[in-house]
This record gives sequence, C-alpha cells and structure tokens, in this order.
Amino acid sequence: MKKVTSKVQIGDHIRFMKDKVTLEGTVEIIYENSVMVSIHPAFHEKAQRFFSNERTIISHKKYEIL
Repeated sequence: MKKVTSKVQIGDHIRFMKDKVTLEGTVEIIYENSVMVSIHPAFHEKAQRFFSNERTIISHKKYEIL
C-alpha cells in the first residue's frame, strides 16, 4: 500500500466545486489520489443535481480543507 501524501484527515471538513457550485462535506475515507466525502446536510439540496446520494469521491487536487 502506498503512503497517502495528503494532509487531510478523516473527519476534516472540506470545500469543493462541482460545475461551478460550491459544496462542503466531511472526509470519511482517504484514498491514494482522492477522498470519500459525506456532503454536509446544508448542501444536500444543491448536491442533488450532481449526485444520487450524499457521498462522493473528490480528487486531492480539487478541494480545500476548512
């Protein structure tokens, strides 16, 4: 297994963009090149346009830690 080079930790809150819409969520799983995020409830309505559930995978290059 390769070492994860990201500084993000499980439980961190992050902000990311999807089609020019800003979303926020909590990191659940850290992968080598991405994280699984549980989208914050305040953003569920916005996220419904893009995702079929409240979780998504985001590249380490495409989010900022809050």
